[in-house]
Formats: sequence, structure tokens, C-alpha cells
Amino acid sequence: SDAVAIVVSEETGAVSVAEEGRLIRFLDEKNLRELLEELLLPKAGTQTGHFWQWRS
Repeated sequence: SDAVAIVVSEETGAVSVAEEGRLIRFLDEKNLRELLEELLLPKAGTQTGHFWQWRS
């Protein structure tokens, strides 16, 4: 899929990320940043990041 969703619980404030059918739960600020950078930013030596590879 070409979607990444950030989910924040109203009750607990817990942050999760949904991507490619998986839910990564209980992310802190550091882990959320690292995950989003991995998914969305281009890798060194490539023109696109993981998230945009389907377009190439």
C-alpha cells in the first residue's frame, strides 16, 4: 500500500504507526522519528525512499 498512518490513542496518548498491514505500537518520540525517516526519506544512493519505491 502507499499509505502510512500515525494513530494516537485519545485515552492513553500512545502513538502507533500502521504500514503495510502491520501496526507498530507504543512508539516514543525517538522511535517514531526513526521509523518515519526509514519509511519516508530517500536512502543514500537512491532517488526514492521505501515509501515511494512503487512509483519508480
